[in-house]
Amino acid sequence: MCEAIWDSEGRLSDYTILEMNSVFKRMLRIGPEAVGTKLSDGPGDHSRWLQLCEGVFKTGQPASAEHHTPSLGLWHEIRITRVTGQKIAQLVFDITDAHIAKEKLRESESRLQSILDTIPDAMVVTDEEGLVQSFSPAAVNLFQWSKEDVVGQSFLMLVASSDREDLDSDMERYADTGQSRTIGLPRIITGLRKDGSTFPLELFVGETKANGLRLFTGFARDLTERLAAEARLQALQSELAHVSRLADMGEMAASLAHELNQPLAAISNYLRGGRRLLDAENRDSRARPSIEKAADQALRAGEIIRRMRNFIASGESDRSETSLSGLLKEAFALGLVGARERGIATHIELSPAADPVAVDRVQVQQVVLNLLRNAMDAMKDSARCELRLTTSAADDGMVMVSVADTGPGISPKIADRLFQPFVTTKGGQGMGVGLSISRGIIEAHGGRLWAEPNPSGGTVFRFTLPRVTRRVD
Repeated sequence: MCEAIWDSEGRLSDYTILEMNSVFKRMLRIGPEAVGTKLSDGPGDHSRWLQLCEGVFKTGQPASAEHHTPSLGLWHEIRITRVTGQKIAQLVFDITDAHIAKEKLRESESRLQSILDTIPDAMVVTDEEGLVQSFSPAAVNLFQWSKEDVVGQSFLMLVASSDREDLDSDMERYADTGQSRTIGLPRIITGLRKDGSTFPLELFVGETKANGLRLFTGFARDLTERLAAEARLQALQSELAHVSRLADMGEMAASLAHELNQPLAAISNYLRGGRRLLDAENRDSRARPSIEKAADQALRAGEIIRRMRNFIASGESDRSETSLSGLLKEAFALGLVGARERGIATHIELSPAADPVAVDRVQVQQVVLNLLRNAMDAMKDSARCELRLTTSAADDGMVMVSVADTGPGISPKIADRLFQPFVTTKGGQGMGVGLSISRGIIEAHGGRLWAEPNPSGGTVFRFTLPRVTRRVD
């Protein structure tokens, strides 16, 4: 209990402590000698408490404030109430534990918000009405709207008109029946930016409840780069399939040329023998000119086949000077689409000493893509999945490219036949022509392709290419 002391200008200047109970004394760590003293007798600035007490006298309404005593490490809530006349009562409550819990909660919320703010995917939180409650920094970057522009607005402003009606009706159906094609399932829709441009995005929506309210948290990921990479990979795979078909046709043509050459030679010999018989028995036979023409055509067919074989054997590719590092970076990015989702750790180490090379860019990229996809397939059941692409300078003016995986390795049963046509490391899922074609491409460039065990487990495929060297005058 305290009694107010007013100055000549009608302002509360101090108050006298009249009495206090034992709990008050214990909380504030003060003794009975404090009774009868004034507030100003104590240490510190007391203007804040005098303002609170003056407000209680003037308004008649109680007031409260928190007080921290650093020397004691305690927090108190002090409630001030006017009792009668010039007397006021101060009630003190120990809120140290509550304050510590509140600070821990605030720190936890701050850490959580920091984590949410750094999530690379855009995060949008909406209520049951579809009104945006939270808009992450990643969402600001993705949709180009500021947080202030979006919060309180319908989330449909972020969706292209082609998907709005379907998405809105799906949310209504979920509210009525609990069934949805969006909640808990990934879905690809078209997003809408502030400038009106659209882009493909993958949307995943989850449901939470907070304080009895239903909230929906949506995570949006821009698929533009991924779809472009997949399209590019598909195009390169189509080119590889085309080259594979051409290579198969070339091998078939070479085989046919070899097989047909012998019967054509036999036909020519038989016709010449028949002509000699006619010369001996009947030089004037009308069959003689026909036999001579047939023999000439057989020789002509053999010459055509010989030229075709020579063309197949010495066919030239479209080679030009190019950066091996740039070629491999593009192939690495395209060939490893989906590697992260499969839990594969990827590493690329490119040596400047391996540049430049004179190659057919498309063909060598197809070789690298084939080796990368083979490596990923080999590690599908491995506990440790690491894929490494490296380059280095080799002897005799060559550069070496290595693709290493941590799969089960090459079976000894097929190791000696690995690069033969129709021999596959993928069981019944492979055609067995990729490595054969790849070796043919590398050897046509003057290099070599081989496989060896990976010291860390798995297999390393290596191939060499001639490096372009410039003479310094």
